[in-house]
Amino acid sequence: TSILSIIASGTTLNVDNDFGIYSTAGTGDNTLTFSTGSNVTIGNDLVLSNTGGPKTTLSISNSDATVTNDLSFTASSDNLVELDLQSAANLYLNGDVLQGSPAYGILSSSGSSTVHYNSSDNLQTVASTDGSGTGDVISYENLTINNSRITTPQVSLGGNVVVTGTLTLTDGELKSTSGNLLTLAAGASTTGASINSFVDGPIKKIGNTPFEFPVGDNNFWQPISIANLTGDAATEFTAEYFEVEPTNNTTLKSPDPNGDLNNISGLEYWNLSNTGTSSNADITLYWKDQTRSDIDDAADLQIAHYTGSEWENLGQDAISFTDPGSITVQNVSSFSPFAFGSMSNMVNALPVELVSFTGTLRISSVLLNWQTASELNNDYFEVQKSIDGNSFQAIGRVKGTGTSSLGETYSFADYEPIEGIQYYRLKQVDFNGSSQYSTIILVRSSGLDSNQLPSVFPNPGAGSYVTLITDPDEELIEIRIIDGLGKVLLPAVSKINQNQFYIDISDLDKGLYLFQIQTDIGIKGRRFIRQ
Repeated sequence: TSILSIIASGTTLNVDNDFGIYSTAGTGDNTLTFSTGSNVTIGNDLVLSNTGGPKTTLSISNSDATVTNDLSFTASSDNLVELDLQSAANLYLNGDVLQGSPAYGILSSSGSSTVHYNSSDNLQTVASTDGSGTGDVISYENLTINNSRITTPQVSLGGNVVVTGTLTLTDGELKSTSGNLLTLAAGASTTGASINSFVDGPIKKIGNTPFEFPVGDNNFWQPISIANLTGDAATEFTAEYFEVEPTNNTTLKSPDPNGDLNNISGLEYWNLSNTGTSSNADITLYWKDQTRSDIDDAADLQIAHYTGSEWENLGQDAISFTDPGSITVQNVSSFSPFAFGSMSNMVNALPVELVSFTGTLRISSVLLNWQTASELNNDYFEVQKSIDGNSFQAIGRVKGTGTSSLGETYSFADYEPIEGIQYYRLKQVDFNGSSQYSTIILVRSSGLDSNQLPSVFPNPGAGSYVTLITDPDEELIEIRIIDGLGKVLLPAVSKINQNQFYIDISDLDKGLYLFQIQTDIGIKGRRFIRQ
């Protein structure tokens, strides 16, 4: 075996472009080591490639390695290329882990080593720990999510991912699904979750120790926790939070031995399931904003559980009636959906019940229609639009009815549709400022008159950014913003895709502006109101 230490202890190495280790022939494995205390920065890709010859291992021990782009594995079979993180090694990735099919290449992580998905501009994908399926695997002792990209989710899973140590959520939403599941092994933990960083999707925890699931949805962080588990170390719980109206939320058990519920939340719920060893557990639901969740009375607040046919009252064994706060029920043995519940129609009111929300494409607009079955303290609806289904901007407001048991119908026209798919949702706001969101609908448009492009939304706009949509057949050259005095400004522009751009308007004062868009075809303008 040939061993080469290329970076001595305490040494700093900066590589301007790719750093590659290639094996094509020969005998005897080769191990290249970044020694204790060294600091290596790679300006582009880190490439580990084997097309024939001995196994090549890059070992990082008690050192930091920063990869500005991707970590790329290329191999023809198992056990030919490996990146080995030992002791307190840190691997900072601004890109992704790239593998072929099958996914050959080993990323081993031991000791207190950490893989950091760390970017400010890239949508990142956490490589699956399943690996090739025949031997090579990716392992994460500790995993850190720190991605400040503007649009959400900032990081997603490329398959099933298992963390054996600590999951640190510093910045950015981590998207998981039932098919790309995040699992924390027995003894693993999480830290750092906040409104800026949580798991959007299901997360599984193995073991019988207390655990708080750092879950959220639609930019809201709403954890759920388990404690006092009766199962063994093979117990599994999976949790997910949904910021949507729960299923059959008007079908309530009556009579209920814990007291009849008057209503449950129309805004949110949690799914919590128990697999592996059967186990009872204490369940705690958390709120981060009492006003948003319409919680105003400690004694009346209950935890509701859906049995599959109706919602039953589990009661309240403990409550921390602060903001943020939590409510707990003990020794729960039946799982599935949980939600906040109320036994009174006077307190902990849960807001508007929406029966339909549709969008229809017209010649030069999209007509949105919605209908409510009942309303309680409904101040207004804010109409929101998105081009990617994740980041929404307000485009208008429709006054609500207030309180009504008869229901109402509403409509709103969007006169700036874009070419392709656009998404809409409603934000319903009560008089006390609490709010809830509707489901998201999409409207597909094609063949729009080119005079409708470019388009700017939201318009008027009050945030830090607006979105510019240009004609996909034209090449954007420059964007200028002209104020009322004729002063020309050159804003910061971030490209989303071929014909969609984020425009920074954070430095604009309130007023009327002209967006002047120069393409290879010519110059077009759009008026814009800064609120």
